[in-house]
Formats: sequence, C-alpha cells, structure tokens
Amino acid sequence: MMSEKAIEIGQRVQLIRKRESLSQEQFAEQFSLSQNQISRIESGHCMVTTDFVLKLNELYGVDPSYLLLGKSSRGLDPEMERFLSWYEKLDDPDAKSKASKVWDTIIAFTGK
Repeated sequence: MMSEKAIEIGQRVQLIRKRESLSQEQFAEQFSLSQNQISRIESGHCMVTTDFVLKLNELYGVDPSYLLLGKSSRGLDPEMERFLSWYEKLDDPDAKSKASKVWDTIIAFTGK
C-alpha cells in the first residue's frame, strides 16, 4: 500500500534524478540499487532508506528536510533555497547588491 508521504518523496526523488539528466538505471547504480527499486521509490511503492537519504545528500547536496518534508531546513521551498545558496556564495559586492534587491522582492511577494 502506498502512503501519501511515500508518493511525495518519490516525486521529489524523480525530480532530482531528472534534474541531473539521469536514467533510472544510471541513478540506481550510484546507490547500488536496481532500476526497479528506483522505479518503486519514485512511484511511492517503496519508502527511501536512511542510507539512501544520506547518499543523496552526499552526491547531490540534497537537504534531507527537502526530500522528506518538501522544504529545506530553513523552511524554504527548493527554488528559494537554491537562490539563497547562490546568493550566499556571491563574492562580487555589486552583484550581491543587485541580487539582494531581487531577494527582498521575493520575500516581500511571498511573505516568507
């Protein structure tokens, strides 16, 4: 029986795999799993293991909170988290100032 949580996690796993432009077979190899096991995870028929979550973080920097809850540990959705991570790495003061204005607009718009 599929749980709603397993389906949601599976959808996020699939998004991550597709973002990396990997087939299920290629993705599975990195976790020492079969293509069928990845298919079952993505469809919500099988729940991810702790080892899978940790390996996903190690290989792709996926926040376990995002994978399991749909939000980063900061409570942000993935797109906002990616923007903030990019922003925090900026070295150029001019670029950071411009990006800060964009960030402020996003925050004002979303109310986060």
